[in-house]
Amino acid sequence: MKASSAQATIERQLWSRFRSPSYWIGAVVPLVLIGLLLHQAGSATSDPPTTMFLAVISALWVGGSGCVREIVDERRLVQRDPHLSLLAYALAKILHAGLMAAGQSLILTMAVLLTGIVHIAAPMLWILLFLTTLAGALMALVLSALCDEAATALAWFPLLLVPQVVFGGFLFPYGHTTPFSPGRPVTVMPDALVRAPVRNLLIQTAGVFTVSRWALEGYAAQVYARDLGDADAFEEAAKVNVFLPATLAREDVSRRLLDYATGYAAVPSLHTWAPLYLVILVFFAGAEAGALVLIMPLRDPRRTART
Repeated sequence: MKASSAQATIERQLWSRFRSPSYWIGAVVPLVLIGLLLHQAGSATSDPPTTMFLAVISALWVGGSGCVREIVDERRLVQRDPHLSLLAYALAKILHAGLMAAGQSLILTMAVLLTGIVHIAAPMLWILLFLTTLAGALMALVLSALCDEAATALAWFPLLLVPQVVFGGFLFPYGHTTPFSPGRPVTVMPDALVRAPVRNLLIQTAGVFTVSRWALEGYAAQVYARDLGDADAFEEAAKVNVFLPATLAREDVSRRLLDYATGYAAVPSLHTWAPLYLVILVFFAGAEAGALVLIMPLRDPRRTART
């Protein structure tokens, strides 16, 4: 692949979209409406983990819905261009997905921050949502490359999102938690009402390969890593603890939080391996990008046309 040819392909792919006003209207207006709905839901519930769950699922949907037809819609165009480098074409699609994910996640980040109930640093929140949006976009690009018709890609797309909802760790935890209310006196949830961590090996395995699970735990790890001597930070940590464990932490985060709340321990300094969650999300995006690059030659529509 010549560098000049690759550059021309990338520039053509990006310019053909970014110069179109209708493209921006279709990309921005629905996203702003989703951001408004997300903001209203977060403000209404005043619950940080619920707000982040909605933000993560929104990021995956927004990223994926914008890319699910990107490749399948252009199969006939690729057939008519025998000189097109599929590697350059795939790189152009990945770059386009990355640029769009950066802007989309910024709007979602603003929507979450404006609720006033999620207090982790804005750059870190954006990074979490950017990597999540990018993973959703690249996942959809892989699906788009595997399909021959747009209708097929659209039909399969919900099947990519449903596991993100079911196995994301919000509906059932992958680790132990000890939910409590940090008021005075501290109220610990009865054992009979505590959600037991899932033990089914199949579900645990599905959770390992679910982007939303690591995005949500990544948020939880950031919350637990803050200065919990601050009352607002500790209140958010207590609310997050009801739903989201940090399964990569070197200690029982939930127990440490409860010990501090009940006066049995000093302000905890929790080792949650927060950066590792970002590494996992980067791995997902990288693996999906690599899969797209490998799939493109196998699904070359020009080869199909010749046969």
